[in-house]
Amino acid sequence: MPFYVYVIRLRNAVLDERRFARENPNHVAHKPCVYVGSPALAPERRYQKHISKSTSRSSCAKAASQGRDDPRNTSA
Repeated sequence: MPFYVYVIRLRNAVLDERRFARENPNHVAHKPCVYVGSPALAPERRYQKHISKSTSRSSCAKAASQGRDDPRNTSA
């Protein structure tokens, strides 16, 4: 079975959320906020699940940034 690792860069607004601060007490200021996942699904399919309406209540879906962090975007 294939194994994948992916990183989604989060919007800086996530820094203002209490939950983020509580769950990431060692966050270093001025470093990007990222979510790292390791699913069995291909990164493109997992990314779609993160941003889909069915999972829109998840913190990652709300905080995910678009653009060059999108795995479908190869121009970086």
